[in-house]
Amino acid sequence: MKSKGDQFVVRGGEVVISQCVRCKHLRAYARCAAFPEGIPQVILENQHDHHRPYPGDHGILFEPLTPVGEDETKPPANPADTSVAS
Repeated sequence: MKSKGDQFVVRGGEVVISQCVRCKHLRAYARCAAFPEGIPQVILENQHDHHRPYPGDHGILFEPLTPVGEDETKPPANPADTSVAS
């Protein structure tokens, strides 16, 4: 298993996206609000689901960038309505 920073892991020839990439707490260089000194490999490599507490996470758990049910790519509710409010 080979880790590529905080983005993905190559496991058995497959590329696995780290849960951290979709978390609003992620910072640069495999660090985040929960782990400012570095995210543990077991979390980066999805061996521990960080929806559950992990030692040293300061009570900060995974939170998605976009809240569940909200998708920024969704078209407007009424696609025919393209007017702009002024």
